[in-house]
Amino acid sequence: MATDTTIVTGQASTERHGAFGDVVFRSLTLLFALLVLVVLGGVILSLVSGALPALEHFGLRFLVTEAWNPVTEKFGALAPVYGTLVTSAIAMLIGIPVAFGVALFITELCPNWLKRPLSTMIELLAAIPSIIYGIWGLFVLAPFVQEHIEPALIGTLEQAATREVAILQLQPDAEQRLLRLSAEARDREAMFEYLRRLGAAPGLAEVHLVSHQVQLEDPQRPIQFAVQARIREAQ
Repeated sequence: MATDTTIVTGQASTERHGAFGDVVFRSLTLLFALLVLVVLGGVILSLVSGALPALEHFGLRFLVTEAWNPVTEKFGALAPVYGTLVTSAIAMLIGIPVAFGVALFITELCPNWLKRPLSTMIELLAAIPSIIYGIWGLFVLAPFVQEHIEPALIGTLEQAATREVAILQLQPDAEQRLLRLSAEARDREAMFEYLRRLGAAPGLAEVHLVSHQVQLEDPQRPIQFAVQARIREAQ
């Protein structure tokens, strides 16, 4: 009889300790959940506080105006907002099908010996903040481009430069080894002469005219054109 009483007392003590642990765990999880909401509310308040001066000065038209001219003090956030929405939509259009495809492959088609390392690799990629990839590009990819690609491009463009052509924009693609540039030429002859010079440059290959615009209402205006070329391998 004494043994039964001891067992019942021990079970009651264990249950009390278990109930106390459950209360502590529930309280901690509730505290952290509320902390997340507080942090989110702080972020929202900080954003609203930072945006109030612009909204008070420009009004709601600040959100639907595209102009951004510091000289005339005309500012609008439409371009950044539109760019954010478009890039987010493009990222979702690309990322969602890829994510579903990878998940389907891992769960249904992937061999057992590959499931674990592939899942771990994907989880690591998802866990790394995107800023880390940006830092890698800044400290690894950018020096590589500056050391191996920029000198060849600068030398090539200097050889092909003429007074009748002004370069407006350069878009080198190190991964595909392509060079895209936009320029203005005084006339057709200057444009074709520049293309000929680019084609003869040793650092470029497969130079071709992508597009050009001629102002019919004002033939004296410069011709805007776009060129694409393949960057040769550095010797």
